Amino acid sequence: MTNNQKDEVLMKAAVEIDPDLQYEIGNGTLGTTLYIYVPTKEQSRIIRAKVPHKFGGLIAIVICTERQGSGI
Repeated sequence: MTNNQKDEVLMKAAVEIDPDLQYEIGNGTLGTTLYIYVPTKEQSRIIRAKVPHKFGGLIAIVICTERQGSGI
């Protein structure tokens, strides 16, 4: 995948999913992957329901970046 193609997928994701999220394209175990970083668990549920398993020809993975307390 060329840099221009990656840029197109990232722009499409920002427009179609949410412009306030962070996106990254990298190599995953199943091939080239679109990683979508979401700040809260609640928002990650919404985005997971919205985004297909393949977006722009790439595997789409939603990652929640919210930190949980230590519980200690």
